[in-house]
Amino acid sequence: MAPEAEADAHLLVTCTVVERTERDMVKRIRALAASGKPLVVAGCMAAAQARVVARVAPGAYLVPPRKWPQVADLFAADTACAERARGIETAQIGYHDAIVPIAQGCIGRCTYCITRVARGRVASYPADDLVSQVRRHVERGVKEIKLTGQDTAAWGVDVGANLADLLAAITAIPGEFRVRVGMADPLAVHILGNIAVLFVAAFFGALVFICFGFFVSSISKSADSAENLTGLITFPMFFLGGVFIPIERLPEAVQILAYMMPLTYFSDALRQVMIRGAGIVEIGVDLGVLAIFAVVVFALAVKLFRWE
Repeated sequence: MAPEAEADAHLLVTCTVVERTERDMVKRIRALAASGKPLVVAGCMAAAQARVVARVAPGAYLVPPRKWPQVADLFAADTACAERARGIETAQIGYHDAIVPIAQGCIGRCTYCITRVARGRVASYPADDLVSQVRRHVERGVKEIKLTGQDTAAWGVDVGANLADLLAAITAIPGEFRVRVGMADPLAVHILGNIAVLFVAAFFGALVFICFGFFVSSISKSADSAENLTGLITFPMFFLGGVFIPIERLPEAVQILAYMMPLTYFSDALRQVMIRGAGIVEIGVDLGVLAIFAVVVFALAVKLFRWE
């Protein structure tokens, strides 16, 4: 890519999430427009604040996010900008990860957020196209796939599908790779199971950790010691309880330890209900283990508690 002074044209991809960023973008647009060279302003400002851009740079070409492929028509076909606009991955780059946008927009109606104005309602990219794109990345040696979007949890709501379906299709691709899912709004998460069953699982999980709280308070001498003991109990659970790392990926010896932790059964019950639509019977073992944990820990707390 040529230095800015030698460029034949300028392409500026804008962001306008916060006011300070907007001011920086306007300043940059004004500076590039003063060069007298063709200027393409793409991204969120081209959609949400087209009038601002037109006032600062009247001759600029505007390319909103959903019309990004138009960049390929404005620049020569063999330029990096045109290749990126067409979604062509340059094989010579040699990165071990790949960014795969799965949708545009969101389902929110937040009055304070300009993103919904710039990106609009959610528009999901076809699952077959996304799976094919991921497969091509994996075949060329990519080890990490990053799924992105303004709200990845909303993928599929406009086409009668959900993110779990897409992840199932992607993880079925042969090869050694991992998938990272970008920003997701919990309110957009599609729950396959019954909400009542989900609340039952949440009740049992909360009960266990309330009992742990009683236990910690019964043996702690001060607030500081209680805080340290709480961290000692909960910290290993977050890493070994299947929240961040699948238990089956852990060494066998560590897996034995993981199945001795209540969070393992709590997270499994929630996952079964939300992703697989499980009912009470299907998560009965998890609920039973959580109930045993609650009884045992609460009994220890009662036995060790002392009025002082």
